[in-house]
Amino acid sequence: KISAYAYLHGPFDFNALGCPVLTHNKPNIRSTWALNASDGWYVAGAMDHYRCFKVLDKGTKHTRISDTVHFKHAYLTTPSLIVS
Repeated sequence: KISAYAYLHGPFDFNALGCPVLTHNKPNIRSTWALNASDGWYVAGAMDHYRCFKVLDKGTKHTRISDTVHFKHAYLTTPSLIVS
C-alpha cells in the first residue's frame, strides 16, 4: 500500500529546508519567449492552499506559492542516453 521508493528509502522529507526546486511560471504571467521554470528553494508547504508549496525564488529573493514544482534531489539522477 506504499510506493516502491517509500518502501526502499523511506518517505521523502518535505520539511528539509533548502531543497532545490524548479517552479513552473504560469503562461499568463511570463512573457512569450521567457523560461517555463525558475530556480528556487523549498521553504514549506502552503497550509492555506490545496496541494501548493511555498518556495523562495532565486531570482527575485521573495517567497511565492506554486502548485507545480519539481524537486531536484541530490541523490536521484535523471537517466541519460549513452551514444557510442
